[in-house]
Amino acid sequence: MPVDVRDIGCDYYAGSEHKMGGPSSVGFFYGTASRLEQAPSVRAA
Repeated sequence: MPVDVRDIGCDYYAGSEHKMGGPSSVGFFYGTASRLEQAPSVRAA
């Protein structure tokens, strides 16, 4: 189902395909520039 993040006005949007594609699947994280600039930096383990 297509989602227009600008149309719904969300600050953050995330999705995962891990249940469908197994361990080699993908995910995503969307954030508006203003919100991402305010977020603290994190490092992946």
